Amino acid sequence: MFNPLEPLETRELFSAVPGIYSNGELLVGERYAIRADANLLPSVRNALDEGRVDIEVVLDPGETYRLQPIDGGPSTVINDLYLRDDKLTFTADPAADADGSGGRASLEVERSESGRRTFPIIIDSKRGGELTLDGVDLSASDHQPGEYIRFVANHGPGSVTLNDASIASARISTAVASPAKPLEPIRTPIDLKPGAPAGIYENGALLSGERFELKSGENILPSVRHALDGGHRNILVALDPGETYYLNPQEQAGLPFINDLFLDGADLTVAAIEEIDADGSGGRADLVVQRNARGGFSNPFYLHASGSGNLQLESVDLSAEGRRSGEFVGFISHYGDGDVRLVDASLEGPTRRFPVSGTAAPAPAPGLPRPVLPTQPARPVAPARPAPPAGEVTAGTGIYLLDGTKLDGYDLRSNTNIIPVIRLAMDRGYTSIEVRLDPGETYDFSPQRGPGLKTVGNLSMSGADLRLVSAASADNDGSGGFATLEVGPDAYGKWSNIIFMPSTSEGKLTLDGISMTMPERQPDDFVDFIVWRGGGELTLFDSKLSGARNNIDVSGFGGPQSQGADIVIDRSIIEHSNAPDRDLYFEPGRTGGPANGIYARNYNSIKVQDSVFYHNGWRDDAFLNTHASAYSHGLYLNTGDAKSFDPRDTQIINTIFSDNGANAAQLRQGGIVRDSFFYNSPFGISLPAGEVSSSAFASGDTIWPRDGETKTGYQRWKDRGGYQIQIDHDARIDSRRLGPVAVRNNVFADAQANHEQRGPIHHNPDPARPQPVRASGNYELNWVDYQPFTPGNNYSGVGIDRFNTGSTALDGEFGSRYQTVDEIVDAAVNRDRGGYGLDGLPEARDLVSFYRNRALAAAG
Repeated sequence: MFNPLEPLETRELFSAVPGIYSNGELLVGERYAIRADANLLPSVRNALDEGRVDIEVVLDPGETYRLQPIDGGPSTVINDLYLRDDKLTFTADPAADADGSGGRASLEVERSESGRRTFPIIIDSKRGGELTLDGVDLSASDHQPGEYIRFVANHGPGSVTLNDASIASARISTAVASPAKPLEPIRTPIDLKPGAPAGIYENGALLSGERFELKSGENILPSVRHALDGGHRNILVALDPGETYYLNPQEQAGLPFINDLFLDGADLTVAAIEEIDADGSGGRADLVVQRNARGGFSNPFYLHASGSGNLQLESVDLSAEGRRSGEFVGFISHYGDGDVRLVDASLEGPTRRFPVSGTAAPAPAPGLPRPVLPTQPARPVAPARPAPPAGEVTAGTGIYLLDGTKLDGYDLRSNTNIIPVIRLAMDRGYTSIEVRLDPGETYDFSPQRGPGLKTVGNLSMSGADLRLVSAASADNDGSGGFATLEVGPDAYGKWSNIIFMPSTSEGKLTLDGISMTMPERQPDDFVDFIVWRGGGELTLFDSKLSGARNNIDVSGFGGPQSQGADIVIDRSIIEHSNAPDRDLYFEPGRTGGPANGIYARNYNSIKVQDSVFYHNGWRDDAFLNTHASAYSHGLYLNTGDAKSFDPRDTQIINTIFSDNGANAAQLRQGGIVRDSFFYNSPFGISLPAGEVSSSAFASGDTIWPRDGETKTGYQRWKDRGGYQIQIDHDARIDSRRLGPVAVRNNVFADAQANHEQRGPIHHNPDPARPQPVRASGNYELNWVDYQPFTPGNNYSGVGIDRFNTGSTALDGEFGSRYQTVDEIVDAAVNRDRGGYGLDGLPEARDLVSFYRNRALAAAG
């Protein structure tokens, strides 16, 4: 016989009062009220948003409660129940049975006020969560055949457990109050003797034949499908407790779809049976969903929209092998009229992962063909990080109006997502606000997406003045430092740009003391921190952006609607942007990349000072071919229809550029560069107009080529690149942006010019459009192996003195702390708040002075 239904772990009855409990304590107040025939979703969401832990929603048995998701903001997101490191239980508690009706409680999922269906309960792909339904019937109100809805969307490493519960598509009538019936099995119970074989039974009879055999460690989906395709309609798949079975959907030859288990009018039960327990191990059976022959997942159980069918899983753990966080797989697709019931069962997230890239893949289960995976390597999966506990609401944190007035009810907690709180304030009309965060603390800054919607609930900057500040007044432990905003995918595993300015709007954004990171992003997740399409002001002060495709993307569209943005990058660090190189990774006709620390076009003005651009455009491991390429730069200011074409509107002062993919700074609209240090990038600056003065260019380790790469776009790249200043007319740049160009008082050190044997300054003029270039007071120090410099037209003097015998070793020039330039760059990149001068950290201009002094010494 079947195992009797085991109760969940013993739980003390906290109270005879229906309500929301956290760690056993009843939450008091109207915001937590639970009433029969009323929408309880807002009350439960309030508890989740406040960071309450171990939440239990106690319901009155026999009563009906509604779950109606709330439209949030301007029709962009739905406020469902998001579980991120949360434990949520819905239980019909006999002690809360006011009328003695008994039975289960009913949860009816309704459409939102705008008429949309949504997933009422979502388990986050990044941090997971635990959901338990105990004595509850979950159904959809007025559900129409074929209408798409999932009650629970489990995208994370969490679990879903149903005990004495059911999930059904049909509305459960509540017109007559009567005790609920005990849960009855979908199929007819059968008696099995100890030692009975695992197998497929219909109406109590074992289906014989090799095609219906079930063996642990093998793929049982074809056998079950044979039974369904053979017209068997009341099927029990009896499994051995404690054993593992695989569900590997098979692709039908010549057809574009997958052969899943279609329940078109069939009743299917999959259960671990005590009498079949050959080794006495007990416990549940494991059902592990594997990738299909195309390397992806498909939904193994499918209830067809045009027919009925019922599914029951009993004493079974269902999981997906190698599923990565954010990767879509639905265990059960329910489009029909039937029921889905889980008894002593669980639906788990990515508990079995592929190994990190570079380690051996696990052998397939015995009898299973090795899956054919895509030609690209599997995305590496970072080890699961323990979820940090939600922080307390600390003094000084919160959302403030710009006059200093604090908004009540908008609490910000570390280790929790603060996007919904900020968005709620902005949606309510508080568009000029300062968000004060605790220095040294980390906050989740991941977007939310409305189910079934294309738009993402990120922070829209239209007409806003938003300031994100690591505030000294909120530093409760005196730790200081950046306040870290950790950006991840939304609850559906999708990435989106977190801060967005529409093209038809203007606004202001200020980051002060903020570090923004994307620790779980992979190169082919094409997402940026800030995307600015309109006008206004964008300011980074003493902040750090790390790990997006473009850490900032400013692409205004000009014209009367937008005159471009004014950008200020002050005492900040822009690092580790990356994306696959489009020449290597992508198929013909597709585009990928590029990746830039900052990309901008059609801007109004930009000023970069006292900052660092480091390691942008590529990754050390070159995963997914994230090589350095011609398309990825540290700072890329492209052509466009900006309001001003004056090079003085682009200024770079006292800034370090190190280890960037191609150009450290590609200034297609010209600019003024002074007192800056360019190190270990294949190329330094490219510009058509402006000035480069009092700066130093030095080479370090080799960046290119990668393992003898010879593909298109790489044949011409050699060793460390070549020129450090390119004065280029560029056919895409109109005459308004051309010359004059001044190159004065710079030093080019320790380089080997291998890019077509060109020198440190390369002049590529357009004979039809004269471009005056004036070079003077420049020095070469140990720059070798290039052809004699041949300037183009209107070039006033070579302006370079060569010295190939001078030493550029630091020799303790900056004290005993720094013996190499790399150490200084590392210190600048890894510094905490405070910028240059922090604890004696040298500035860019200090390095320029060092190289200039060595050149002068070599000159005698």
